[in-house]
Amino acid sequence: TKAQGGYALELINPEQLLCPAKTNWTASVSPSGGTPGKVNSVFSMAADTQPPALLGVEVLDETHLQLCFDESMDPASLEEPAHYSIDQGLGSPLAAEAVAPDFECVILTLSQPVQPGIIYSLAVDRVADCSQNLPGDVLQASFVQGLPATAFEIVINEIFPDPDPQLALPEAEFVEVVNRTAKVLDMSGWSLSDGRQSAQWGAATLMPGEYAILCHEQDAADFRPFGKVIASSTFPSLGNTTDTLYLRNELGLPMDYLFYHRSWFRNASKEQGGWTLEKIDPDFVNCNQAGNWGASVDATGGTPGRANSIAGTFVDNQPPAINGILVESETITLFFSEQMDEGSISDAGRYTLNGGIGQPFLAFPVPPTFTAVQLLLSTPLQQGQVYELSFSELEDCAGNAISGRRGLGIPQTPRAGEVRINEILFNPYSGGADFVEIYNASQNVLDLSQIYIGNDELVLDPAGFNGKPITALPLFLLPGELLCLTEDTLVQRQLYLPPSHAALFEVDDLPSFPDTEGSCLLFTYSNGGLQDTLDFFSYLDDYHFPTLDDVNGVSLERISLEAPTQNPDNWHSAASTVHYATPGYENSQSLEPVSGPSAVSLEKQSFSPNGDGVDDVLTINYDFDFPGANARITIFDSHGRPIRQLRQNTLLSPQAGSFFWDGRDEKNTKADVGIYVVLFEVTNQQSGEKQLFKLACVLADVF
Repeated sequence: TKAQGGYALELINPEQLLCPAKTNWTASVSPSGGTPGKVNSVFSMAADTQPPALLGVEVLDETHLQLCFDESMDPASLEEPAHYSIDQGLGSPLAAEAVAPDFECVILTLSQPVQPGIIYSLAVDRVADCSQNLPGDVLQASFVQGLPATAFEIVINEIFPDPDPQLALPEAEFVEVVNRTAKVLDMSGWSLSDGRQSAQWGAATLMPGEYAILCHEQDAADFRPFGKVIASSTFPSLGNTTDTLYLRNELGLPMDYLFYHRSWFRNASKEQGGWTLEKIDPDFVNCNQAGNWGASVDATGGTPGRANSIAGTFVDNQPPAINGILVESETITLFFSEQMDEGSISDAGRYTLNGGIGQPFLAFPVPPTFTAVQLLLSTPLQQGQVYELSFSELEDCAGNAISGRRGLGIPQTPRAGEVRINEILFNPYSGGADFVEIYNASQNVLDLSQIYIGNDELVLDPAGFNGKPITALPLFLLPGELLCLTEDTLVQRQLYLPPSHAALFEVDDLPSFPDTEGSCLLFTYSNGGLQDTLDFFSYLDDYHFPTLDDVNGVSLERISLEAPTQNPDNWHSAASTVHYATPGYENSQSLEPVSGPSAVSLEKQSFSPNGDGVDDVLTINYDFDFPGANARITIFDSHGRPIRQLRQNTLLSPQAGSFFWDGRDEKNTKADVGIYVVLFEVTNQQSGEKQLFKLACVLADVF
């Protein structure tokens, strides 16, 4: 800070005339900032009696070495070739030239070139510092000219993007690299860049298995106690959340790269700062795989200059997944879950689209991460048409391949009623997870990135919403498709054993669904507010089958997609035969719309409400050919006593519909096994005409 002004430069020892001025001047330590007309505050007549030390040897090129000492040296002493001797037959140098003006370094011109990969020993004798102090012993050092490295022989092994809060490491960013070969490798002239800033250094060599800490030169002294340091006058600022790093050789060719994200820490606390991100297996190369990285578990917060605390063997045998599809009239972009093999995804012959489109004329891998490919079509896609894209042997960077088919189309903006809530689990098992299953009831391709999910808190306070769409990437819900949304797809598959065709999608965050009472809202969001309500369901745990001993882990299933969402009778507990939930596939209690005869009929005359998923409800269908029908439905037992008022003064829609009886009476208890009569009374409000329909049914039990 004194260099910024306000302090004088003072001479230390006026009798010291042999050493460069730099070593004999320093900032005043006087409280007033200087000592004009008085003895300097730093005045000292103490003589320098400390012998010099050799800091290191740097190979400048095949015939030149640079030696540097810890203080200014006597130039005449430095420039005597006989003071230096090198083994392996090199002997003394041809010439020695002291580096002015500080004379802390000397450049030696060798009699013959050094051979790459050979370790040489250097002896330095009778060299004096500027005060004529001589080393007590012959100074020894070794040097080596590294071999040229090929890609991924030196790799990025650890990064420190966020050193705050400080634990036991220096509060400064660094990138660690390691030589993963048995060769001595040359890093001279290499650079590290994030696309905005770069660091570049001069001569540098890495021994077999050696680690090096790359950092800013202002932090070099702090990191030297941890291991070898390669410092630069500039250094890229590592992004705390995400960044892209390139390690390049002196020709600008990439030697290694890293595209990281803070989620790679896999630890919510450590990703906030103070911990390094370590590579598990440095030998797993040419593949930017999140699974090969994790937060350090070392007590100091990281392991710069030594083996990583989470070091081990990493194997990727999982095929990639398609996380998103962006469709425009003449292009299709596929987004993958991991880095892909560039050659594999750039082969246009591996993609075929039906509907007369055929193969794309170009498949362009999207750099730099190669986690996406853009397919350019020769024939434009048509609005409102659903296509099927076939793909084969698309390989990730580890060689795992996927083949398959995906439906797609040009998406339409979802409108009210086109996406419907079909199943909800709001009271999961301990260790389980909530889920919401949705259904595309339209004839359009819908984009999940345009659909949001919330609860009644948003209805009460739309301005307070700050949520996210179901997915950040474009992903399609085709006409008639179901999709289960959950924060943990693995646990749903383990608990409920859905069939292979079940469609489950893992979201980052679902809204809160309380165990006893709550709601689920599907909507679109635009210009900072709720644009359109797609569907809304307000639930109670009372909607579950009354005889269930425990409703933990039991989902509520929608019986009919055509009946109103908010009709309590349109919901039923999932059957025991499907482990009490059907995430991502057909509901156990679903009812397909039927076109029955005019008036009133029963779907089946017998039902058994025991929760086994087979005929658990009595379905009462109606279909009147006049508008404004008003209905009352009463259930009578075999003695003619009313036990349940199913509907009272209910206005019917002019379309066909259904009502459901779950076998419960007015006290919400299960009715006895026996014969019952459904009395369906309907009044035509326009004409005043009344009709009565009596339909007998059997409430049975299954043994």
